[in-house]
Amino acid sequence: MIINTYPLYMNKHIFILLLSFTSAVSLISQDDVLMRIGSSKVTLPEFKYIYEKNNANKADYSSKSVNEYLDLYTKFKLKVEKARKMQLDTITSLQEELQGYRKQLAASYLIDKGVTDFLMQELYDRMKYDVAFNHIFSPVAETASKADKDAAKAKLTEALAKIKGGMSFEDAARMYSGDKATAMNGGDMGYYTAKLPNGFYNLESVLYTNEIGKVSDIIETRIGYHIIKVKDKRLSMGTVEVSHILVPNDKKLLADTIFKKALANGGDWDKLAAMYSIDKTSNRNGGKLPPFGINTYEKAFEDASFFLTETNRISPPIMTKSGWHVIKLIQKVKPDTYEIFVKKMK
Repeated sequence: MIINTYPLYMNKHIFILLLSFTSAVSLISQDDVLMRIGSSKVTLPEFKYIYEKNNANKADYSSKSVNEYLDLYTKFKLKVEKARKMQLDTITSLQEELQGYRKQLAASYLIDKGVTDFLMQELYDRMKYDVAFNHIFSPVAETASKADKDAAKAKLTEALAKIKGGMSFEDAARMYSGDKATAMNGGDMGYYTAKLPNGFYNLESVLYTNEIGKVSDIIETRIGYHIIKVKDKRLSMGTVEVSHILVPNDKKLLADTIFKKALANGGDWDKLAAMYSIDKTSNRNGGKLPPFGINTYEKAFEDASFFLTETNRISPPIMTKSGWHVIKLIQKVKPDTYEIFVKKMK
């Protein structure tokens, strides 16, 4: 049977994000329509779920992979829509095909549910802690040849042998790490918290299971190979919500003046933000920023934000690459219960 081609519309902005980096999905509304197949709307979460379920560990979001699965998924949806329009969805052969598809999904769900419940609980427990670590990194693409992957791994095999032979982890990082941003600092990555992006579960698991000071074996992720050493574990800093007033780097005196005025009369904070802040995305909203956790902004800004402990407490001016910030605490966001956490993840 020949199936007519239906118009296929896709939100290009979403599709580019989907192809470029999967963690960007969290920045997109769950109600956004990724594409239209015939008269059906397909949301981003729907396509993402089906794509990852059917491709398993091959769900790398490469352009080739997504386009191949998009073609298969489109043909299936069009076939169902065509059958329904022609009132053919009562034909036994089609019913059997659809029923088989439903059974396959149901079986997968029953198998996956126990795993999913375990992973949900594991992630919830991990998010209670931040982990500081150093790493030695040897980059290689997932699509690289076996020879290139072997060469990247051999570099870390040599580094690991040096460490076992008495070289400090930090010196080995300086000598072998391909992460130029951290190599000269002994591979210091600072604190991280779960959940790490897709493709980094192996690394995340080592972070949360290794003892402080222990050097890991070689870990493979989707961007290459790593050796890590856990430096510290602490209770999670959680999530904080603040507002800020930002002025240019050469306006330290102005920042001091704003700080003094805010302390003298906190009720004028919104007016001060509207009058002085150069952050055009927040200055008309009292400088309010979305709630955030660690590794969202520059460390100096985050440290000052998390240091504030009382609602409406104001920090002295803090300098970052963006300029001088005067920060006011709105609230320390209370952690979700496990039940609420699970609902948000689904």
